[in-house]
Amino acid sequence: MILNVEEIPISGLDIRQTLDQDWLKDILRDIRETGECRFSAPISFDLRVTKSSRNVFVHGNIATNLVMKCSRCLKDFDYPILIHNFKYTFCPAEDKKVVDDIELSGEDLEFSFYLGEEISIAQVILEQVTLAVPFKPLCHDLCRGLCYQCGTDLNKERCECSKENKFNIRFSKLRDLKV
Repeated sequence: MILNVEEIPISGLDIRQTLDQDWLKDILRDIRETGECRFSAPISFDLRVTKSSRNVFVHGNIATNLVMKCSRCLKDFDYPILIHNFKYTFCPAEDKKVVDDIELSGEDLEFSFYLGEEISIAQVILEQVTLAVPFKPLCHDLCRGLCYQCGTDLNKERCECSKENKFNIRFSKLRDLKV
């Protein structure tokens, strides 16, 4: 998914595409290898690419679906990713000024430089999908997770573990301490 900057017409370029499972084999490889998530649907996107001088502007929508493990109860659940009206800007690398110790704003995160005459649309899609993956996925906001003693799914049933045993075993010697 490489675009030649010189071939982008003045009127802009519309790209509507669905990326199949073969393309997805490479995307988010690190996340997939850890088992944190997998794609359950292709990535569909609708992009508008325009340019002004040598700057290239990409905006559009991306949609896909992931199967993730809940960070509390470890159950698989569907997590739809719907990215609406994102914006991304590519500038030629010769415009890049090296500045040390700068603070990035939110707009800086939607900005990249390109070398030569080509830009990668795949880079934009990969970045947007990666940013939409939650750091700590939850099957629902009120997920109660698993009992730390017996492993019972607290969303389905009550745990019969003794409340007295909630004391951390590493501190058991302190229990006998008399002050």
